[in-house]
Amino acid sequence: MRINFSQIQRNGPGVVGLVPQFEEDFWHAYNIIQIKDKIYTRTFRRIRPEGQRSYESKRVAVDVKLLVKKIELDEKELALRIKGTIIECKQGIVPLGQSHTLTLQLNQQFTLEKDQWDEIFMQRLNQAKEASKSAELAVIVMQEGIAHICLVTESVTIEKAKIQANIPRKTSSFSQRIHQQSSSSSSSSSSSVYSGSVDLDKLSPHAKAMRHFFSDVLNAMHRFIDFGLCKSILIGSPGFVKDDFLTFAIDEEKKNKSNQSISSDQKQKEKEKQKQKQKGKEQTEQQQSSSSLSANRSKLLLVHTSTGHRQAVHEILSDTSIRQQLTNVRAATDEIILTRFFNILAENNDKV
Repeated sequence: MRINFSQIQRNGPGVVGLVPQFEEDFWHAYNIIQIKDKIYTRTFRRIRPEGQRSYESKRVAVDVKLLVKKIELDEKELALRIKGTIIECKQGIVPLGQSHTLTLQLNQQFTLEKDQWDEIFMQRLNQAKEASKSAELAVIVMQEGIAHICLVTESVTIEKAKIQANIPRKTSSFSQRIHQQSSSSSSSSSSSVYSGSVDLDKLSPHAKAMRHFFSDVLNAMHRFIDFGLCKSILIGSPGFVKDDFLTFAIDEEKKNKSNQSISSDQKQKEKEKQKQKQKGKEQTEQQQSSSSLSANRSKLLLVHTSTGHRQAVHEILSDTSIRQQLTNVRAATDEIILTRFFNILAENNDKV
């Protein structure tokens, strides 16, 4: 959250200009804004000129000040909606006293005015100021045909993507699973329907659909997860779906890397004299390798869940054995402290 200006008297009235920069900032704004506060920002409203019919109204931008009556936070979409009464309009085209609902957007500046800024609000404001794009933990939960990619910050869990696909049932000829088994002492490994060496023409409709589904999940994973920032990436599912996905993802990246190396060798032979382009290409390859699953294999943790829906994220973070492996992640540390607090209250009722 960026603070443009601040004119606050501690334990007294004050005004502050805020700009939400990340989705997590909406959570902080939700905890700072209270009923009877005043918000000044630009919004859109339908205006009907005098003497014209209602269907001839047009949507115009207006600068209004609202007396807050209700605050709603959509936890799934992380959208903050504020309902209130218009007490001031800069353009003078909106009658005062009318109700209005605005939805705050990212990078939208708004001014918040309070009659009293107590210590709790000041702490929350400082916390919002220091907060940044700090998702150190990524969680992927999936089952056949559905997957959720979430980023877990200190304050909130953000769902970045939901992937759905229609997966046909397994036929009798392909009902037996084929798992890839490899050992450090042997270089040969058995083929899998999710490895890159499989003949795609001989796959069942179920296996083809699962490979396409895994490809969509892998693309979304590279799009929304910053491998350099995340310290741990949890992949959970019922059964062996998570194992099949990891097998597919690593083999797919190896195949893409080999194709890129072949094409890059051909280009280097044709353009040996262009050293500057070669340096840029090497930097690009280093960035791609740093975001690959094989380069970040130590950050990946496969866990079992009872479902592949979004509620499995809470199931994973509530698991004591998993939290003990995430001691370097701030969000998991906060979860451990909170769970310990509730356990103490449950065991000692006299402390409530």
